[in-house]
Amino acid sequence: MKENDKVQVWDESTHQCLGWGTIIKFAYSAKDIITRKKAPDPIPLIQLESGKKIWGDRCDWIEEKKAIEIGVRLFRDIFKEPGS
Repeated sequence: MKENDKVQVWDESTHQCLGWGTIIKFAYSAKDIITRKKAPDPIPLIQLESGKKIWGDRCDWIEEKKAIEIGVRLFRDIFKEPGS
């Protein structure tokens, strides 16, 4: 995963989709962004389409490609011909 990747973001506690967002930075904490320090296991800072920013440790997220794969699989399962 890298900056500018598009992701689908989910609320960690309610499991509701918060929408799509873009990874704008990686850091271990907000302080790391200011100091430009590289964290060993960085957390993504995601900006949602609504403009809200959320840290990756406060939500769940999946990459756009994975979200599309899941959607296609669900579509196929829902509209599968009976007996096939």
